[in-house]
Amino acid sequence: MDRKLLTVLALSALLFSGCDWVREKLDMPTSKQIAEKREKIIAAQKAAAKKDTLKADTLAAPVKTEAGKGTLTLVPRSELDKVYYVIVGAFNSDDLVLLSMESHKGILQEPMAFKLPSGLKLVSIGGYQTLEEARAAHQQALKADPQAWVYKKK
Repeated sequence: MDRKLLTVLALSALLFSGCDWVREKLDMPTSKQIAEKREKIIAAQKAAAKKDTLKADTLAAPVKTEAGKGTLTLVPRSELDKVYYVIVGAFNSDDLVLLSMESHKGILQEPMAFKLPSGLKLVSIGGYQTLEEARAAHQQALKADPQAWVYKKK
């Protein structure tokens, strides 16, 4: 009876605590290796989520021309604190955005372009907090560009 009890205890001890030993002998991943892999996967998922968040923020960020370079660059998201924008053009091409920004300088404010998630870029000549301010600015912009319209940021 003592032998059977010792055998059962030894087997249960091996089963509960010797799992890694058995896995190692069978060339299977041990619990330590599984935990490390799980941590790597979680870290990779967090990094991907952070990257996606940053990507989503830059899609809505305005772009301006760099002095003398004629290229579009992202500017701080803090400039997107307005709700309404007077828009004078919508383009797919960066070259057309630059031409529009150059031609609309001095109308209301410094022109800027918003890159939407669809890839379309809207050229704005003013941002405003209220619809009334935006409508008043829109009336001024219509004198310079009859195709100007008001865009509400969602």
